[in-house]
Amino acid sequence: VINYVTRKPGHQAERRIELQVGNQSFGAASFEATGPVREDGRVRYRIGAYADGEDGFRWNTDSQSQIGDASVAFDIGDTGELTLQYTDITQNLGGNRLRGVPVDNAGNFLTDRRWNHNEPTDFLDMRAKVAFAQYRFAPSSAWDVDMALRWFKNDEHQIYHEPMGLIDRDRDGTAEWMTRQLRNQYRDNDAISSNVNAVFRTSTGAIEHKLLMGADYYRLDADFRAQTANTADTGRVRGPVPGIDLFNPVYGRSGFYDYGLDTLPWRATSTRGQRYGAYLQDELTLTPRWYAMAGLRWDGFRDDNLLDGSRVTGNDMSWRVGSTVVLREGINAYANYASGFLPQDAANQDSSVGGPFDPERSKQWEVGLKTALNDGGLTLNTALYRIERSNIVQANGRIVDGVNQLSALGLVRSEGLEVDLLADLTERWVLNLTYAYNDARVLDAGTDGITNAAGDRFANAPRNTFGLWTRYDLPVWRSAIAFGADYVGERVSLDGQRVKPYAIYDISWQTQWDAWKLQINVKNLFDKVYAVSGFNTRAGHFPGEPRRIYAQLAYSF
Repeated sequence: VINYVTRKPGHQAERRIELQVGNQSFGAASFEATGPVREDGRVRYRIGAYADGEDGFRWNTDSQSQIGDASVAFDIGDTGELTLQYTDITQNLGGNRLRGVPVDNAGNFLTDRRWNHNEPTDFLDMRAKVAFAQYRFAPSSAWDVDMALRWFKNDEHQIYHEPMGLIDRDRDGTAEWMTRQLRNQYRDNDAISSNVNAVFRTSTGAIEHKLLMGADYYRLDADFRAQTANTADTGRVRGPVPGIDLFNPVYGRSGFYDYGLDTLPWRATSTRGQRYGAYLQDELTLTPRWYAMAGLRWDGFRDDNLLDGSRVTGNDMSWRVGSTVVLREGINAYANYASGFLPQDAANQDSSVGGPFDPERSKQWEVGLKTALNDGGLTLNTALYRIERSNIVQANGRIVDGVNQLSALGLVRSEGLEVDLLADLTERWVLNLTYAYNDARVLDAGTDGITNAAGDRFANAPRNTFGLWTRYDLPVWRSAIAFGADYVGERVSLDGQRVKPYAIYDISWQTQWDAWKLQINVKNLFDKVYAVSGFNTRAGHFPGEPRRIYAQLAYSF
């Protein structure tokens, strides 16, 4: 979706139709057209439409999405460009909101990865509208200026069964019954953002300067309404919601319409979050082989609870410095050091979720080497880093009155290494290898003793990841074949359960014939059963998709 709607009006007339099919009843279609409105090209347009649908691999799930996008660009004066854009997005997800599949402490799924805690009548529906305006111009050869204004509104309604934990209902020694809670939730967001940025190029003596400066503002009004129907299986105050069997689930025996929602009370939150900031950065060319950078950014925030009148405010300055040295042509060494200041989401400041929370703060150190040799045919980038973050807000697994509670970690430190190699092995063969080592540890668990780690490991942060992608061109057939592999090392969930390592493989083939392009992709080639991430004990791990096969046919004219 992001790639689709960020395309802008083009100067050349282009039109494209694309059809896609795949397993799990996947189907998609899109149309896009762009080009000049007038012969002089000073007014340009783009229109696009996209739709898809599929049956999810989790039982009871399906999805449908539609996107409409229209934009127009005007040349103003000799250097100015004004772009206006409107986007409409609709998404309907059946059998959602999804949680994970229960696992044992070794990270093995206790049942089929297709298992779902939701009923066929559960859903998550979303409608979003986005309007965007941007003006760019260069008042002189030394200046570049851009200004942007963005408005969006999205409305979301979801009714789903939240898993509340397994019990041994038949007393045979195996916990086989997932207790559930019904949640009926509305979320309405209305936001506006604006920013002004400028680049000024000048020099002081032999030193060249590239000054970047700007300011931005963001306001989000968020309204939330919810009802909760309690489980019928446990608790002092039992409700009407039955559980579901983990091994032999029978769906359709009840739904949200059976739980007397008309009689249940509503709870609500209404917040307005405002973010504002300004920055100044200088990129200096000290010599032809030595570059430096220094920047400051000031950020402020104001979060208002529109129901009780409470308010949380704050501001701080962050900064960064860095330097790059050209060791020889094509080999650059760099180092940088930066601080960060990030206010929490306004909705997380409400006392009903455990708030308010202090802003997240961070410090980052990084050194590295960037290499580009053989006219760009070989690039090798390496980096060593340390990142320290405090006040990271995450779910702690507790539920109070149907509301997931949050807590803040005191301090998390990540230290690691990243390596990225891209090489043209031959004129037809390209290889990309990536490796990352990340040692993420919880140094301070916070004042409430949140346990988002096993010992001191940070949740869902693998120590080792590896990626491979390679493509071989077959010019005789105007084709190319590609192969990819991804490995993710062992992790821990929010409750410290093991998340097993995994490796998955993808292949693809594409061919071009005149204006036609055909591509076939196979993802998770060997149908690996794996978890993409871990949540908590009651909600399990999120399973990765099984083997997916896609065919895509595109025609450009």
